[in-house]
Amino acid sequence: MEDSVVLLRSREVNLTHKPNVYQNFVVIDNCIVWYGNVNFLGYDSAESNVLRLVGTDIAMQLKDTLVGRKNLSK
Repeated sequence: MEDSVVLLRSREVNLTHKPNVYQNFVVIDNCIVWYGNVNFLGYDSAESNVLRLVGTDIAMQLKDTLVGRKNLSK
């Protein structure tokens, strides 16, 4: 995983990694969300799943959870 992180950051990708947080998602262009139990930075198993969601509201809500500004359970 460290190699993936280094590669992404070298390409100026904004990456937030929070150890012990089991919420995996990727936000692209503040409107496309890939969300699921996929390890986006490494290898996965056949049982992994992912959803593609499109919308700025969900993208921003998920990004806000990373910095503790919002709680999606509200």
